Amino acid sequence: MLTKVLLTFIATIFLYYTYKLLFGKCNRFNVCRIILLTMSVFAFVFPFISIKISGQMPEYFFIMDNVDVLSNKIILETENVKNNSLSFMQIISAIYIVGVILSFVKMFFNIHKINKIKKGKKFEIIDNVKIIYTEENHIPFSFFNSIYLPDEINNPLILKHEMSHVKNHHSLDVILMEMMISFQWFNPYIYKMKKELQNVHEYIADNEAVENETDKSNYMMLL
Repeated sequence: MLTKVLLTFIATIFLYYTYKLLFGKCNRFNVCRIILLTMSVFAFVFPFISIKISGQMPEYFFIMDNVDVLSNKIILETENVKNNSLSFMQIISAIYIVGVILSFVKMFFNIHKINKIKKGKKFEIIDNVKIIYTEENHIPFSFFNSIYLPDEINNPLILKHEMSHVKNHHSLDVILMEMMISFQWFNPYIYKMKKELQNVHEYIADNEAVENETDKSNYMMLL
């Protein structure tokens, strides 16, 4: 298991820098979104891909069957090393599993906090999207089919921005990345991949928010 985790870690590093090199300055943000999601998923899948080599092995691979090159002493020393390594790997595995569990608990706790905000709040439905007006002082955000806006914010461009997040199902991307982070909680590069994806989400929403605006300066001032 830990071997596959390590391979995922290495793949994430390689794919992150590949993305930065090839697509870091790309302004086709929907394409960047697909590439980031594909790379992130592939990093987790490829350690489980096995390639079978068909055909008979050459005879010289079987010559060693008739040669006794190991003494009893070497065998015993090897077994002792394996036993020590096993106990060490068990500790590492336990730490990894605890980290995975805590990461999933944190993710579900954050989801619960978001769902708790909507209780007792006034709302309206616009284009099948639930707009929830909160009394808390926070940055406007969306989560799946709901948009959370503080009462004092009443700007249609901000609503269009959040509508873009909802219509493009950006919350699904975030949940997917959070699940992968839970399995790679020790890997700083999976957090970097998530940050890149969130930036792409914002660029997509910004473009759609001002798509039909002749004067974009007001929106830039909002940002």
